[in-house]
Amino acid sequence: MAIEASLLKLFGALEEKGIRYSLLRGFEELAQEEPVKEIDLLVASSQRAEFSRIAARCGFMEAPRWGYEPHYFYVAYDREAATWLKLDVVTELAYGKPHRWLRVDLAEQCLAWRQKADLAGARSSTDEPSIIANWQLAIDNCQFTYVLSPADEFTTLFLHCLLDKGMFRDARRERLLALKNRAEKEIEIKETILKNFQPYLPAGVSWQTIAEIIQETDRKALTKHRKAFSGKLFRRHPLGSLARNLRTRLMRRMRPLLFMAKRHGIWIALLAPDGAGKTTLAHSLLKEQFLRAKLIYMGTNLDSSTVGFPTSKWLKKRIKGLESKKSRLNKLLLKPLKMANYLNRLLEQWYRVGAGIYYKWSGRTVVFDRFIYDAYLAAPAKTAGQKLRRWLIRGACPPADVTYLLDAPGEMLYRRKGEHSPEILEKQRQTFLSLRDKIPNMVIVDATRSADHVRSDILSDIWKIYRLRVSRNGTYESEND
Repeated sequence: MAIEASLLKLFGALEEKGIRYSLLRGFEELAQEEPVKEIDLLVASSQRAEFSRIAARCGFMEAPRWGYEPHYFYVAYDREAATWLKLDVVTELAYGKPHRWLRVDLAEQCLAWRQKADLAGARSSTDEPSIIANWQLAIDNCQFTYVLSPADEFTTLFLHCLLDKGMFRDARRERLLALKNRAEKEIEIKETILKNFQPYLPAGVSWQTIAEIIQETDRKALTKHRKAFSGKLFRRHPLGSLARNLRTRLMRRMRPLLFMAKRHGIWIALLAPDGAGKTTLAHSLLKEQFLRAKLIYMGTNLDSSTVGFPTSKWLKKRIKGLESKKSRLNKLLLKPLKMANYLNRLLEQWYRVGAGIYYKWSGRTVVFDRFIYDAYLAAPAKTAGQKLRRWLIRGACPPADVTYLLDAPGEMLYRRKGEHSPEILEKQRQTFLSLRDKIPNMVIVDATRSADHVRSDILSDIWKIYRLRVSRNGTYESEND
């Protein structure tokens, strides 16, 4: 698989504008096929603002970083590859677990000594054929990818594994060992690595010790080494390290309030006749980590309810039991129970709307499986009570930011689910299609295609809407600016 178009566009734009950056690690992962791909980048501190503007024009949105300093996060959805791309950008090198609060003064050196990715040069010494194959594929598709020098890559990857992760997973260990073997053959690389480490090495730690730490698998031993390195780093800048640690902890606790103040979510309504894949799509959107989605079912099927009252099932069961046994007493009891059920359903819908408003203000993407627009499918209200109930629900529910109608012929819907008849399903479909002028921001999606294609199209559209929403708030530029 080639590198995603969004990344190629970004790397080319960064080169054109002269932005100094480098990949930090995971080079071989660029050309691998993953549903979520995270790319770690080091960017010159003085050019970070310009990097943000370029990333926005290339389809990336800057995500909140509260409590994750010194990281900056940028997210894009590549529609063609059906892949989420996350840029984890830093302008300084800092390590620590669980917070990156121990600073290492190597960022400027890493950018000054960065190299253009070249298998014939810095990467040629590795003895990992699969990594070579994937990396070569990446190079073939991208001319503007910069990587760290071998010495800086070894230094930063070692500190990342030991101080951030507390372990060396197999792929990282193999890469470090490959770089170590090369350093032992090319003495200038080894000397640079030792020079990099010299200010941060605890007493008694040598080149041989570093090699032993890389191959260590015992968690207790690794924890001991991590504490020794952390202590050395902390003693170099105690006040600054302590201040960063406390600030990070405070900001993470404040994240819910900061979302409410600065980054609201959006409402998405899903409409469709039975069999179009609406519920399947709704649940698949919950798995997309960057949407931070919450699902609210607005229909009457209590088994599908995600937000509601415990009294709903109790009332339904009691009413059904009284209706099944005909008697004067049951008839007398039915009337107050039905009135209670009427009020319960009204309050429950209000409660769902309130939950949706809360989630939206908390920065969540609220996915509504069915919505108040479904009322257009129902028969006209006959009684004053029915009219009042519908008016009260519609009046209390704001419109969705975007409504997706999954559209497919009634015959196909019947083949998929076997409920109702093709004629009834086609009638439902035509009723929904007739609402285009009544429902704001309604998007008709071709549901005759596979579920993956439908999901990818909707994800791409959702992310575009979210990015434009943030752009209108004056925070970032849209790709069309």
